[in-house]
Amino acid sequence: MGSDVVLVSSAEETAFAVERELRSAGLLRDGTSPAIHRFLSSGDISWFADLGSRLLGPELSSADEWSVDTVALPPLPSPR
Repeated sequence: MGSDVVLVSSAEETAFAVERELRSAGLLRDGTSPAIHRFLSSGDISWFADLGSRLLGPELSSADEWSVDTVALPPLPSPR
């Protein structure tokens, strides 16, 4: 590789893109209030909560059923 090659971390670039989207939607936390975690599953909720609590610990104490009406998604951007 030469000096004009730039390595890009897809994980970092994804995090930057998510931050921009959250900021533009007014959903970025300011860090002064505690985080609220909400876990949704489109499958078996008890199985998901059991597995999730083993992986994440007490942060995943319960889960709700996901449906299209559960989370309002922003409109897709217009094609360029």
